[in-house]
Amino acid sequence: MKSEANVNDYEWQMEIGSGSYAVVYRVKKKGDKENCGMDVEMKQNDNIFALKEINKKRIRQNQKELSIQREKQIMEKVSHPNIIKFYNCFSDQYNIYFILEYCVSDLSYVAKNRLDKNVITFIASELFDAVDYLHQNGILHRDLKPENILMGKDGHMKITDFGSAIDLGQLIKDQFPSQLIDSQGQVVQNNNINVIHAPQADFGKTFVGSPLYVSPEVLQNEETTTSSDLWALGCILFFLHVGVPPFGGQTQFLLFQNIISGRFNFNIPDAYGEYKKQQQLNIQSNDNEKNNKPISQIQTQSQEHHNQDAHSTNNQDQESESFSSISSSQLEKEQDWECLERDLETEKDT
Repeated sequence: MKSEANVNDYEWQMEIGSGSYAVVYRVKKKGDKENCGMDVEMKQNDNIFALKEINKKRIRQNQKELSIQREKQIMEKVSHPNIIKFYNCFSDQYNIYFILEYCVSDLSYVAKNRLDKNVITFIASELFDAVDYLHQNGILHRDLKPENILMGKDGHMKITDFGSAIDLGQLIKDQFPSQLIDSQGQVVQNNNINVIHAPQADFGKTFVGSPLYVSPEVLQNEETTTSSDLWALGCILFFLHVGVPPFGGQTQFLLFQNIISGRFNFNIPDAYGEYKKQQQLNIQSNDNEKNNKPISQIQTQSQEHHNQDAHSTNNQDQESESFSSISSSQLEKEQDWECLERDLETEKDT
């Protein structure tokens, strides 16, 4: 941590997200790069960051002090290309500030455009790699959903928001013998180690936001395991392929019952037909919606790339390059920080 940093060292450009007790802004580092403890990695980031402003009064009112502390500790601990980077933390009389890696969009917006299957495979591989890294380091995210998966400026996925996460390694140090932790502080594989029972009080404070991707055991206040994160990833992949989450309900109670019983929204073979209907609804309802970054050209570009290199055996790497180049080229055109108009094209039947 660099104690000399403060909020006045940044030029606030625009609000890019908000929650019940925090607001996220796009900011630019101003003045001398040598000030405020900027490291080499930060200097190479074009001075653009995401600043998360956390209101102290609100976190006290919502009893989120432990959640904020846990989020900070976990983000300082992890280092993975598909997990949001944590650069700095400081505070003043009213707020706590996190300086984070800036990303251009989130997965919920990316999925508003029909994605090529190769793009979905690319996204899935990055997410599973990041979640596996977390689990190998004894961390359960517990709140994976499209809104908590961001797209970096290079087109790669970044998992964020660790406010509901649990570091099992730290808990195990308090509850289990020390020999269960290796020299790097990682959890030794054991059937009983990657499980934690969430008390009712903790469940009530951490179960917030959209319940569409929550696992049955969380709803029933049972053991929270690594499987809960895998359940959420499965629901996210369903959403990417189909356009809507796998479970729904007219009320939250019915939604919970459908998740617990495993009742899907519709039959899988009809998924893409349903997706087209949902796609049209999304287009109509979001014409005037403010978004950070459209990537509607991904499918067209990736398909052209695939056709030109039909004899290549490295389709996934090609898709990654296409995904990144589109994101980077559009970013260069965003000089006035205003959202670009979406250019959605009606998909032709193949």
